[in-house]
Amino acid sequence: MTYLFITGYLLLLIGIMYKSYRANRTAKEYISAKNSLGVFDIAASATAGVLDVASVFVLFGATLLFGAAGVGIWLAYLVATILIAILTPYFYDAVAGDDAWTFSDFFRVRFGKYTEKTFGIISSLYVLGLIVGIYSINLVLFAKFLDVGTYWATIISFAITMIYVLVGGFRGLVNTDIIQYVIMLVFLTAAAIFFPEAEGATASFEVSSMFTGAFLMLVPVIFFQNMVKPAAWQPIIGAKNKSTAIKGMWLAVVLNALVVVPLVWVSLSYAQLLPDSVPTEVLIDALGTVLPGFLTPVVFIGLLAALMSSLDSALFFIGTNVTHNLIPKRFSESFGELKLVRVVIVLVSLFAVLLSILVPDFVTLVFNLMPLMGVVALPFFIGLFVSGRGFDLGTAIAMVCGALSFAYMFVNPPAQFIWNLIPIVVSGVVCIGFWLSAPKSRV
Repeated sequence: MTYLFITGYLLLLIGIMYKSYRANRTAKEYISAKNSLGVFDIAASATAGVLDVASVFVLFGATLLFGAAGVGIWLAYLVATILIAILTPYFYDAVAGDDAWTFSDFFRVRFGKYTEKTFGIISSLYVLGLIVGIYSINLVLFAKFLDVGTYWATIISFAITMIYVLVGGFRGLVNTDIIQYVIMLVFLTAAAIFFPEAEGATASFEVSSMFTGAFLMLVPVIFFQNMVKPAAWQPIIGAKNKSTAIKGMWLAVVLNALVVVPLVWVSLSYAQLLPDSVPTEVLIDALGTVLPGFLTPVVFIGLLAALMSSLDSALFFIGTNVTHNLIPKRFSESFGELKLVRVVIVLVSLFAVLLSILVPDFVTLVFNLMPLMGVVALPFFIGLFVSGRGFDLGTAIAMVCGALSFAYMFVNPPAQFIWNLIPIVVSGVVCIGFWLSAPKSRV
């Protein structure tokens, strides 16, 4: 039965991507959906971009590790979505007058080429780690539900990913994001219905435990990381117009709330049910424990579809980012930008899928990577309101300083959670220092 569901899923996937493929005649159509996204397209894609299924796996693990402090982590996602909706008009105005294709183009428009390249490198490294982590989840998923070994799990994951990314483009990813959101709602409904002992299951988690070192560190780190997630802002670039972008992002707030509120309850309940589970696998273990056997194929295909959508969004970003923002234009144009995007995606995916075999602890990996994206948060906020064209090099240096402090801490993990804020602080202080020391005529 499970294999029948997989076959149906693949046929649906091929149909969606082929329809999108026919619309991808140019590189811009492939990368930005040629400014054709409607309100619900933007809402579903932005929701999946902020609260993707990879994040759900991580947050279930976080709740198991940190107890009620995990509630603050969930709420950081919701607050980030609200703030993104508030800032949407400023972001749209910043990129609307320029031929912006990607999130990295925002930094080129508002600062210059040095900041664009620096952000492109930092964000690509972060996304690469996320891709490796999602591939590692797939290996666990196939082993738990299908008893498939690493070899075949790797081949199947890679094949599905290539169908997603190489054929559909951004328009195709948006369509799968809509499916992903529906699947998440179905999952939550099933998790609530088939968990009769959930009522009162959170009693062992004291509310006071929310305000611990874990809470104080994780909430700001995750908040800043979410604020600069490329997948959250890319739908705005593809919007039909400014009004559509604004409406779509506020609808995303509603969709996000519909998911986050029950997820808080479910994650605390499952942590109570399986306190000795491995953080990376607690969600899969819980589903296998509380759901009846006849729902196994549905749960498996739902998780697989959602994970693939998250994985392909990440691969899409890194492919377009490297090709459009990092590789010299002369080379990409002579080779063919659309062709080069697909080549980069294949190479990155091959590299990541091999690394995934060596990274069993996905939750720890993603937590360790989160401070990296925070180093670009302050420059991003500044760029929303003020042109930083005269501070291009200084802003890039600030990002590099933050990234170097992150690299040191990644190799030498601190004992206290609060130290994970250091990369964000370093980047912010250096950035502010450059701006304050500049002649008034440049501000």
